[in-house]
Amino acid sequence: MKTLNTINMKYNIIAQAVANDNIPLYIYKYMDIECAKAIIKHNTIRFKSAPEFNDPFDGKAYVSGKRISVEDIYSHFDLTSLPAQKRDKELNLKIMDLNALHDVANAVYAEFDAHTAITCFSEVDDSLLMWAHYSNKHEGVCMKFDISKDLDFFSILAKVKYKEDFVAYDFSEVEKHIFDQYTTKGLDWKYEHEIRLIKINTVPGDFKFNKESLVEITFGCKSHKEDIDEIGEILKQHNYNGINLRMAMIASENYKLNFFPLPF
Repeated sequence: MKTLNTINMKYNIIAQAVANDNIPLYIYKYMDIECAKAIIKHNTIRFKSAPEFNDPFDGKAYVSGKRISVEDIYSHFDLTSLPAQKRDKELNLKIMDLNALHDVANAVYAEFDAHTAITCFSEVDDSLLMWAHYSNKHEGVCMKFDISKDLDFFSILAKVKYKEDFVAYDFSEVEKHIFDQYTTKGLDWKYEHEIRLIKINTVPGDFKFNKESLVEITFGCKSHKEDIDEIGEILKQHNYNGINLRMAMIASENYKLNFFPLPF
């Protein structure tokens, strides 16, 4: 009963978030063919740390170091073993050294990065730029996931906010603002309509999802028949049931994609 109550609570939270348009019910992941094969075979998705992403600003923030704690400085520079008088002298030198304080801050952020796993989805499946950038120039696929079919896997989702300026806060409030730091990007990335799935207190790597949550695969308009056939066979071999397959095609009248069902 406790497990059922937990599932109902998670469903209600997600249902409310969907109803409030905080997160969509369906999210999309663009990828090349080889990545698609691996995901289907192992029903796993790779999560990375923020510094591994292609945006060098990812996970960054403007942080004031005015109130970096004495304990953090002691720990980072290993000052605790020094005699009291020498320790106080070294502490004062570090406090006056902006580069040293920057090192302390980076060490703390590196610890968060090492124990925060992130993977990226999109709210849309028809972005020409996303197909070009992440699905091997339209030769790959776009996977559609129903988040309600795997409440544990999709438990921490957030729409990325796009802003001109960094997230800004005082160093002493890092735990309060670190989530915003991981879910805010520059305006140039707005075209991605990104949804981030975040797992905390863990290390980046491959995480399993419920096969039923993968409900559709769309092949790019430049897909190869042999790749489509192979993906179909892998889906059958690994018991993916009730999944829809589609083909993207270039529209004749505008710069858009049209989608057509494929037999499976």
